[in-house]
Amino acid sequence: QAMYKLLNLKDFSEEEIDASFASIAKPNADNMRLDDVETYLRQRYRQFDEERMQLSHLPANAYSHKLYRRAQLDARSIHDLLLEFSSGEGKLNRSEYQKAVSSMAREVDYMTLMPLSASLLLVGTSVGIISPIMPFVAEKLALSTTQYGVVVSSFALSKMAGNIPSAILVERHGRKPYLVHSLLVVGLGVAGMGMASDWIQLSACRMTVGLGVAALTTASTLAVADVSTNLSRASTYSPLMSSFAAGMALGPAVGGILHDSFGIRDTFFLVSTSYAMAALWNQLSVSETKRDGEWWEKNTLPWHDIRDSSSCIEERKPASLATTISDSLKDTSKQWRDLVSDSTKVRPIIIMNGFYNLAFSGAQMTLLPLLLTGGGDIASDAAIGLALSASTLGQLYMWMSFVQVVANPAAGRFADRMGKSVGIVAGGTLTSLAISSVPIVCAHCFLGTDSGLLQSETDWAILAGTLGVWSLGSTLLATSHVAAISDVVEDSRRSQALALLRTAGDVGYLLGAIGAGFSADVFQDVGLAMQASGLVLLGGTAWF
Repeated sequence: QAMYKLLNLKDFSEEEIDASFASIAKPNADNMRLDDVETYLRQRYRQFDEERMQLSHLPANAYSHKLYRRAQLDARSIHDLLLEFSSGEGKLNRSEYQKAVSSMAREVDYMTLMPLSASLLLVGTSVGIISPIMPFVAEKLALSTTQYGVVVSSFALSKMAGNIPSAILVERHGRKPYLVHSLLVVGLGVAGMGMASDWIQLSACRMTVGLGVAALTTASTLAVADVSTNLSRASTYSPLMSSFAAGMALGPAVGGILHDSFGIRDTFFLVSTSYAMAALWNQLSVSETKRDGEWWEKNTLPWHDIRDSSSCIEERKPASLATTISDSLKDTSKQWRDLVSDSTKVRPIIIMNGFYNLAFSGAQMTLLPLLLTGGGDIASDAAIGLALSASTLGQLYMWMSFVQVVANPAAGRFADRMGKSVGIVAGGTLTSLAISSVPIVCAHCFLGTDSGLLQSETDWAILAGTLGVWSLGSTLLATSHVAAISDVVEDSRRSQALALLRTAGDVGYLLGAIGAGFSADVFQDVGLAMQASGLVLLGGTAWF
């Protein structure tokens, strides 16, 4: 990443790479050599130093030697790395430079992602265990559909409130601390859910979970943005989403078995323990990805040498510590206004993410589990509910997550190659059509049984196929939204752009869960409320 910044590469278009080559090679030269890179870096480092005056305390000779030595070492590293992606022997022509830079920019940093992926596998498993149990929690506490919607949406309310502080703190203290502490907060909230005795206590615990998830998603998305480029961002997000989806695929089946074997409370306690294990894993294995200072890693540029710039660091500390949360919030508000004012790039992505989460919370998180486990008590003839057990429901959720695992890499490549906007439109269309089809499938193809089993393999295939299309569309949307917003903003504004994206999603999540639960209660029809959620998403996709 530091190399790309040094070479003035951001969008990785052919024009930008050509301009980068021209700035390094000698005038009118067809090739780039090692000494060209050294000369270029010495000029860049001297320019940076003049802007920041952080080596002025060094004697003149030591200063010149330090710049020369650092430029020499970094030039060798950059030149050798470029040669690995080309056929040039000691030199690169313009086309070889184009090919080398494009190839590097498309690479995914799997070594950095592997520990975080393992962590998200544990987190996904924990979330998946809870998914098939929540409808039975609602049944145990005798919640109405509206109250259940409030419980679901309370998570989004606290997550929305935590997005701005999380973005500020993760930028200030780094990614790793919040990849650890956030999981402990989530585990505390999950343990409380196991002891909740009414919908108010359950909502309070869900809000605790929401605060932890706000910090976790902020830290994880910024960690991925730190190690990716415009050409690899969606593909870099895919391993994390695949790991989380793999956990979600495993979790529901385990959750159904645990519920049937141990009951609700003990299952929640086990899940809480698993979050503590995930926090310990992150503490031991995950590396910090936040770049140290505006120009990134400590050892990449000369003024980041701790021995020579310690006095400068000490001078900067008071100003950093004097920055209050209040000042940061004011600055965040200004950044958000500037971001939203971009009506051609940023605003459509933000709004579309709100539409997606509105449909996701209303249809998938609130109405679908009620329809599959006990919807027959609420639904009219337009949508016959299936009396599925926790283990059977877990199998369906496992299937949806399995589709996400398989589809995530392909979805990332599709978004990177075809464009993020194409991925958003395709995902929104597939998801909205699948959401609207599920009540029809339930009404005309199935009959609920006491055992929760469907009457034929054909019935299972139709339901599984519809839910599979739903998962495929959701995968495209989730991958494309984050990658798209990361692409269209500068590095300095990326954390706040992602926070704004999550907040818009949380607003949609909040309104979707409450609205879906209330409409199902008013019209006494879960299926009709689910179809309304699908039509809202389809309308948002058409607008986008």
